[in-house]
Amino acid sequence: MLGEKPHVSAAMWLPLLWMMRCGSRSLLYWLNPEAAMSADSNDLLNGNPVDRNFFIVLEVMAFGVLAFRKFDVLNFTKNNKILVLLYIYMLSSFLWSAFPDVSTRRWVRTLGDLLMVLVILSEKDVPAALDWMYRRFVYVLIPVSVFFVKYMREFGVAYDFTGKAEMWVGVTTHKNSLGQLVVIGSIFLFWAFLRKKGRICDIPVFIMGMWLLNGSGTSNSKTSVMVFIMGAALVFTLSRIKNVKIIAITLCSSLTLLFLTEAMLEVFFKTSIFNFVLASTGRDATLTGRTELWEAVIALGMKQPLLGGGYGAFWLGNFSNNLWQVFVWHPTQAHNGYIDIFVDLGIVGLVVVISLIIAAFVSSYKEIMAGSEFGKFRFVLILMVVIYNISESSLIRPTSLLWFTFLLMAVNDPTAKRIREAGGGADVELPFFNEQEEKLT
Repeated sequence: MLGEKPHVSAAMWLPLLWMMRCGSRSLLYWLNPEAAMSADSNDLLNGNPVDRNFFIVLEVMAFGVLAFRKFDVLNFTKNNKILVLLYIYMLSSFLWSAFPDVSTRRWVRTLGDLLMVLVILSEKDVPAALDWMYRRFVYVLIPVSVFFVKYMREFGVAYDFTGKAEMWVGVTTHKNSLGQLVVIGSIFLFWAFLRKKGRICDIPVFIMGMWLLNGSGTSNSKTSVMVFIMGAALVFTLSRIKNVKIIAITLCSSLTLLFLTEAMLEVFFKTSIFNFVLASTGRDATLTGRTELWEAVIALGMKQPLLGGGYGAFWLGNFSNNLWQVFVWHPTQAHNGYIDIFVDLGIVGLVVVISLIIAAFVSSYKEIMAGSEFGKFRFVLILMVVIYNISESSLIRPTSLLWFTFLLMAVNDPTAKRIREAGGGADVELPFFNEQEEKLT
């Protein structure tokens, strides 16, 4: 197989297939585009049976892999208390959800996100497994997206609700989804290049990604462009700093400078860094109407502020119908991950998710201080997902590429030191697994 590396088992095909589905469009769309575009197939309540069965099969197989590897539930829970609490709370929300069956089904799907992450972390050589998965992910989806945009425009190009504004979608269904796919893949290739782990074939794929990210006219995702620039700059900076004390000083100084700059802009110019960045990219301060949507969604969410409407239930009932009467583009998300968490899981859920984000940052920071190069990459990806969710929504959304990415970086593995360049691999004990198979066949 392409670039096969030692210590990467056949079980890695499960998270790879899962990640590729997260980063592209519905499986039903590839098999039967006309059926996928019909109202019944896109039913928000029922989904479609093709994708549902695909996810179930992968989840069952992942359960089998973890059982074979003797997954230690107690040890995992001990080291990921907040994450486990979040999953328990999301499942419990079916008790007050207006659509308990939908809340439960969506929880089962996002449980699959976590299962795939655990399959990856159970590999004997985690760095090789990640490299194996990410390369196949970008080598397939980015070139195919370019092919669709250039030569099969009926698949690769879509239009907004007015039918006038063109947007490149590639293998996805929206320009923002394509932007997320390109950013995650391109940041990985950029990180590999800086660590001198890149390959010749990475260069054309990276160029293709930049071409897709730039888009044409209104066809690109400005959020993705800004997040990529920020992530690439941070990856480059951290890769060039070897002294951990300097890294700590740099991060603290950057946050302090950001705070002082924001304060000065507010006091003297009655504006903010946020508005300044938007103006520099040609966007209005409402984020193309997002702020009006946020106000409306928060107002509805305040009707059940403590526990929310139930996991994945808010956008299925009367609340979303009321919003559709106001917003002609018929939103199915708040375009802000934190607001969507609030309306689904309430203040309680929002506090738990924010606690999880803080814990993930602290864990990655400790890795950086311990000398882990992967800790730097982990820190940057977590930050990118957090920033993405200011104007897009991916946190706790089942089979979302950014949520899957966040989980992969957020799970706290006490043997994270095994993923440093100098070590890691087959001889390191895995705390979540009592016994590791040599290789699945």
